[in-house]
Amino acid sequence: MEQRKSSLGSRDKFPIPETHSSEKQIQLSKLDFAASGSYSCVVSMETPIFTKDSESKDLTIIEPQTDDPKITFNKDTYEIGEVLEANCTTSPAKPPPHITWLINDQKVMDKLTKSFSNGLVHGHGYFEQKASSIKQLSIEVSDLHVGDDNELRLTCLATIPGYVNNIENYADVRRKTIKIEIEMTEGPVEAISNNNNNNSLSSSWTLSAHFLSVLLLLLSTFYN
Repeated sequence: MEQRKSSLGSRDKFPIPETHSSEKQIQLSKLDFAASGSYSCVVSMETPIFTKDSESKDLTIIEPQTDDPKITFNKDTYEIGEVLEANCTTSPAKPPPHITWLINDQKVMDKLTKSFSNGLVHGHGYFEQKASSIKQLSIEVSDLHVGDDNELRLTCLATIPGYVNNIENYADVRRKTIKIEIEMTEGPVEAISNNNNNNSLSSSWTLSAHFLSVLLLLLSTFYN
């Protein structure tokens, strides 16, 4: 009878406990971030000599966020055409959370944002300690951003792993939403209206003067 053996392990040779583990499955407990890595299964036969590696699967152990992100900005009220600048800062986590900005529940284009991170990466690409993420938003306020209530809803979404969509189930997700009042200025409209009124009045005076000139000319011809 052929004897088959299988082995399970990670890229970093993380020890596999014998309890609750078998040739077909493993059960790991009390994991820390060092257990993150690529796991695979190797099947071998002694007669004939044969080995086969399975496809590897990545496993990431996280230390989640403990608080919602914080949004800071310069003022509470903006006008159409002004530049809105805001920063989102997450609570520390490992790996640092990925930040996505949403305006009225719509994802903001990446070119309008700038990312920062306080995490220090060691040789294997893992973060040495828990760290916060910071992402800055800079956007010109337009009519498209204003709702029926003259407000703009600004949301900072902090997720592990990175953003997929607004309804995805994440290993860790925190969010913060604020409302910013948008002032709808009507000064230019009133100025145009005043100019139209002035133009109408000027046209009326011009017509009256022309009519009076014609009338005087007729009277002069009649009496002569």
